[in-house]
Formats: sequence, structure tokens, C-alpha cells
Amino acid sequence: MTDFFANIKTKKTIKISSVASTLIIILSVFLFTANNTSAVVEFTINPDYNKEISELNEEINQKRKAIDELNSQAEAYKKSISGKQREIASLSYQISTINQTITKVSLEKEALELGIEEINLQIENTLLKVQATEFEISNQKERMAILIRALYKADKESNLLSILASSDNVSDYFSQLQNLESLQDDLFSGLERLDNL
Repeated sequence: MTDFFANIKTKKTIKISSVASTLIIILSVFLFTANNTSAVVEFTINPDYNKEISELNEEINQKRKAIDELNSQAEAYKKSISGKQREIASLSYQISTINQTITKVSLEKEALELGIEEINLQIENTLLKVQATEFEISNQKERMAILIRALYKADKESNLLSILASSDNVSDYFSQLQNLESLQDDLFSGLERLDNL
């Protein structure tokens, strides 16, 4: 906008300057031709015109100085604006960097929260496994106690002759022997299960 007004003032100054110059040239040409032609008529410039021309030249010079001053100020503002634009760009970059850092920290926080939730679920899972294992151990202990009592009782009665004498027939005898072997197998498998827990 300032350049626009400066251009208008410059055009006015140029117009005034060219009018004055044209007037001086015309007068000079007229005087020169008058001198060369040896005319009797002598042309003299009215002192009022000289004063007016001098005042116009002074006004022109003042306008030129004002224009130069305004152009100088405009250039200073142009440099200031350029500096401010660099500052704005730098601030924009810093704001962008800060926003990206905030987003990164927010995502890291969210990841940590999910990690904590995962660990809590793993702890809960482990506690459930421990409870299940304790329950299984308790059940195995009860079974083994039952089996040991049964084996102890069977061992007292395991006298083959007493089993044979107490049996009504041979098939009952073999059935009792199979039950005894089954109790022993159950006891050994229960011990293995306890060992694996």
C-alpha cells in the first residue's frame, strides 16, 4: 500500500519536474534561436516566473526528500517484516515440535498403561493357575491318602493264603489281586502327577 502511494507521489513529482524542465527547455530554445537569428526583439523572463520556478524546484526537492525518507522507512519496515516472518516460522516450528513431543509422550503413556493392564492380567492368570495347582495338589493328597490306607489294609490282608481262603472262588481271588495292583498303579501315577505340578 505504501509503495502504491509512493508511486503516485513519484509520478506527480515527475510530472511537475517534467513540466518545469519543458518550460525551461522551451525558453532556452527560444532564447537560443533568438540570439542566433539576431532578432531585434529581446526576450526576458519575468522575475515572478523565476521566483515561481525556484519555488517549484524547492517544492520538488522537498517532495524528493520526503519520498526518499518514506522509501527508507518502507525498506526498514520491509526488513522488520522479514525478521518477524522468520521469527514466526521459528515459533511455528517450535510449536510443531512441542505438539509432536506431547503426542509422543501421550502415546508412550497409553502404551505404559496398557503394559500395566497386561501385567495385572498376567498376575491374575498366574494366581488362578496357582489356585488350580493348589486345588489339584490337595485332591491328589486326598487320593493318595485313600490309596495308602487301602494298600496298608490290603498289605495286612495280603497273605495270599488268607486271600484265597476268604475268597469263595478263584475268580474272586484274582479280582482282589487285580484291585491291589490297580491301587498300586493309581498311587504311582498320583505321585508322578504331584511331581509334575
